[in-house]
Amino acid sequence: QEMLRELGVFKGDTLLVHSSLQNLGLVEEGIEGIFKGVTAQITDKGTILVPSANTQTFIHDQFDIDNTPVQTDLGMFSEFIRGQKDTIRSGNPFDSLCGFGHNAMTICGKTNTHGYDGNSPWIKALKFKTKLLLLGTSFYYASIVHAAETTSQVPYREWKKFTGKIIKNGILIKEDYYLYARPLGMKCHYERISKLPGIEDSVARIETTLGELLLVDLNIVYKSCVKILHENPDYFL
Repeated sequence: QEMLRELGVFKGDTLLVHSSLQNLGLVEEGIEGIFKGVTAQITDKGTILVPSANTQTFIHDQFDIDNTPVQTDLGMFSEFIRGQKDTIRSGNPFDSLCGFGHNAMTICGKTNTHGYDGNSPWIKALKFKTKLLLLGTSFYYASIVHAAETTSQVPYREWKKFTGKIIKNGILIKEDYYLYARPLGMKCHYERISKLPGIEDSVARIETTLGELLLVDLNIVYKSCVKILHENPDYFL
């Protein structure tokens, strides 16, 4: 909790958390200890957001908004938040976001059909002065870049329609979702986010024996990505 305060996390903050806890090593009380530390710092006026997509289950008509686990590459902390009693999960399996706390329903309570578009929870989060908290991971995994790519309509992606079934409130329903997708196998260098003007000077950073913690204004990351993609649409290729 003291490290979070030092980073710049305060009462009432909305935090978008990307994590790789295996890079943090052993933490007292494990995931629950991290959860307690974050919630104690932001209090009940704050909000935790975590990515909670699971595309493979949707492809196999098994995406249950309430019960499908977060895909494993999004981290154990994301799954821990999803499993909390009062967590709200947005319904698009491609850009699903879980929210826990004060602003969770407003940000995650509705389902958008087009991933990362202006109606997505990722864009809604920007309206709450959300801070991006990276725990043991890097900007490469900052999914807000996909919202910037969608906003900028980068030429290496195109809208694709996916039809499948999801379970919502225990009812199986057929839905169409759209993803601004890039070709399979195309490599993008999202680690370049950290080098963008305006970001390097805005990041609060703490190096610990357990790994690195980073905090930055999510709006700065989003706007910096949009700006560079307007100037150079292939920046991340």
